[in-house]
Amino acid sequence: MNIEVVEVKEVEPNVFSVEVSVAEEELKKAWLEVCRSYSNRLNIPGFRRGHIPPEIVERFVGRERVRREAVDRTVAKAYREALKRTGINPIEQARVEVVQEEPLRFKATVSVRPHVKLPEYKGLRAERRIRKVTEEDIEREVEELRRREAKWVPVDEPATEGLLVRAKVEVRPEGEERSHVETVQFVMGRARLVPDIASKVGGLKAGQSVEFEETYPEDFDDEELRGKRARFKVEVLSVSKLELPPLDDDFARRQQFGSLKEMRERIREALEEEYRRRADEEVAEELLRAVVERAELEVPRPLVERTAEFMLTEFKKLLERRGVKWEDYLKESSRTEEQMREEFERRAKEALRERFVVEAIAEAEGIEVTEEDLRGRLGAKEGSKDIDWEALRGLPEVRGVERRILKEKVVKLLVENARIEEREIVGEGGKGEDGG
Repeated sequence: MNIEVVEVKEVEPNVFSVEVSVAEEELKKAWLEVCRSYSNRLNIPGFRRGHIPPEIVERFVGRERVRREAVDRTVAKAYREALKRTGINPIEQARVEVVQEEPLRFKATVSVRPHVKLPEYKGLRAERRIRKVTEEDIEREVEELRRREAKWVPVDEPATEGLLVRAKVEVRPEGEERSHVETVQFVMGRARLVPDIASKVGGLKAGQSVEFEETYPEDFDDEELRGKRARFKVEVLSVSKLELPPLDDDFARRQQFGSLKEMRERIREALEEEYRRRADEEVAEELLRAVVERAELEVPRPLVERTAEFMLTEFKKLLERRGVKWEDYLKESSRTEEQMREEFERRAKEALRERFVVEAIAEAEGIEVTEEDLRGRLGAKEGSKDIDWEALRGLPEVRGVERRILKEKVVKLLVENARIEEREIVGEGGKGEDGG
């Protein structure tokens, strides 16, 4: 291809500006290709498909549209050629700007993989802090099992914290003749009702009622009721208490254990296994974090910005799926859009630093993600010959899985080569048995 790489310069760490000039003949070729493509698709009276002159194509499609597509094709082809000539290997899509159309000249801003200067990553010291299983831990799990079989039983008691209240609520907004009636139920002390009905029925028994007036808040879900005053009448229909099943061998057998004693022993074993797994995960993350913090590298700023934008967009989608508006979230968290963007840029930079460090260690140690690794993680059956694994690895979701597997292998290497001391701790606070 007839192009000239006019200038290549590093405009900031690991970000290059590549300016390219393209011969007019290349744009002419692309123009003819675009016209030929339209000629094969257009239906124009008096002409056969594939034999429509370029000038006629331009008249029907539009001169500017044809030229724009020709420029786009030429730039894409010239950009690939410029990368070959310069040896630049981009790690993300470049930002391309056409600076001149006649003759065609464009500038591409390209982010490249940063050089990583690794610290010593073998023989690191770490502490595996394994939480001791206490009787309180076992009792907590036992109570959770009992709660799963618990039943709400009506009681002749006043509504107090922890009791379930079922009530009929009659609402008459100011200026309206008819009342709206609905039945609600809530647990005293845990309900988040607007208006706060729970506080009004405290101390009432089944059959008793209370009347009051309240103004709906300005941010109430129902727009028609925002800021409106209304009269409420709340009648308590029932008050119930959570009744736990007896803790005996029959209960243990219903949980698939032979006896109450066996149930407690099995719970202890499960907790010991869980606490060790958590300790293993923590020490692994600690070792990786130590290497990442001491590694020397500069993450390309455009890559950080694009990653942060993607993360922020995904977070907004998550809130939307949960029925939370972005503006409401910002208000509730007392943060601005700019503050959130800065937060996600910080997270993106940390994640990218970790990714490049992991890849650098993997390269140094000859660690790879094999087809068998992917097959096992993706659940592909043995002998799935119809799967194009190379094409599959190009999918963003699969690349994500591949990176997770690579991280697991690198972390395993760090742990196997670390000098780890074990210490038993008591409770979430992490104190040793001696209180230290």
